[in-house]
Amino acid sequence: MALGGSGTGHVGAWYWCSAAAWLLPNLFVHTLGRAFMGAAAAVFLSGALVELLHRLAGAPAMEQALVGRWLMAWGDAFLTDMFTAISAAFAPQ
Repeated sequence: MALGGSGTGHVGAWYWCSAAAWLLPNLFVHTLGRAFMGAAAAVFLSGALVELLHRLAGAPAMEQALVGRWLMAWGDAFLTDMFTAISAAFAPQ
């Protein structure tokens, strides 16, 4: 089947077009939503997936690994949001 043949590609394209149209005038929502929350969710969910795969592979459980991944995700999200805000503030007009 060709790319986007299932029809889900059209829904994704519609979502990103509507999100871009709504977020571009609202710079605060853009930096908070995409830079901060997006980075926090991506880092934590990828870390949780790695932890789950390690447990399924038979590795010993690390009880505090998810707490460390959660804290690492928030630190990474803070830096990503800060650099995004600085880039937006000092963007050439």
